[in-house]
Amino acid sequence: MAQASCGICIFLILLFVCDSQRVQVIYEGQNVGFYCNATGISPHVPVHYQWELDNRVIIASDDRFSIINITKADEGEYKCTATQSINGTPVVAVESTFISVRRADSIITQDVEEGILVRILCNVTGGSRPTGAGPLRYEWRNPNGTLVGTQWKLELGHIELHESGVYVCRVSYELDNRQMSTSSATRINVLKRK
Repeated sequence: MAQASCGICIFLILLFVCDSQRVQVIYEGQNVGFYCNATGISPHVPVHYQWELDNRVIIASDDRFSIINITKADEGEYKCTATQSINGTPVVAVESTFISVRRADSIITQDVEEGILVRILCNVTGGSRPTGAGPLRYEWRNPNGTLVGTQWKLELGHIELHESGVYVCRVSYELDNRQMSTSSATRINVLKRK
């Protein structure tokens, strides 16, 4: 199976103490990859990683881990603490990301055979846009949260087994100087060709 790209990446540089946070919106059913890149002061001394979710240590002691098929229960602040001991003194860097897990306004499921062309339509029509609203803006995200399209339809040519998952279309527009949006999701189950 091909390596999936990271939806969330956390980078650290262990040259000073840092403490910062970002917010990332993910939709239920998508995948999230965390990567804590720590460059220590000495390449000969190992870097120790500790991951936490809402200040509770989680079982991940490597520089990366992932969550497949994320749910609302996975929402929270993910924190990576990287520590390297230099001459007996710990050098620490902390990076955190808040994962906000949302549910798409609508979701459908499609079973498709591997190798075919898959066309997914965003089920939001121009007729549902209020009078005076700005143009519709489309944003398609693949199961890893990567932006893969900006049109009303998404085409996946010669789909492969590892491309199974939830594809989310978020449609936004401006109305009375406010941003409005809605979303739809399609769970694609890619089946092995018989």
